Amino acid sequence: MKITKAKLKEIIQEELSTLNERFEPEPYTVGNLRGLAAEGDHEAQVEISHRYGTEYDIYEAFTTDDGRVIITVTDREPER
Repeated sequence: MKITKAKLKEIIQEELSTLNERFEPEPYTVGNLRGLAAEGDHEAQVEISHRYGTEYDIYEAFTTDDGRVIITVTDREPER
């Protein structure tokens, strides 16, 4: 079976677009947080860290009138 360059390019573009769709991060929802909180120890601290290792402290957290959860972070102060 022979395939033209144009057809091969089309196939590759289709595959790349499905890959991109598959790996786009979904927005994290309040339901996701609720599920994690239900599984966790209710007395344990919440920690937020960057995937490259930077750690943050929660500066403030609140809910909005439309039900969104807002968490503001600050860089963690080094221990003295």
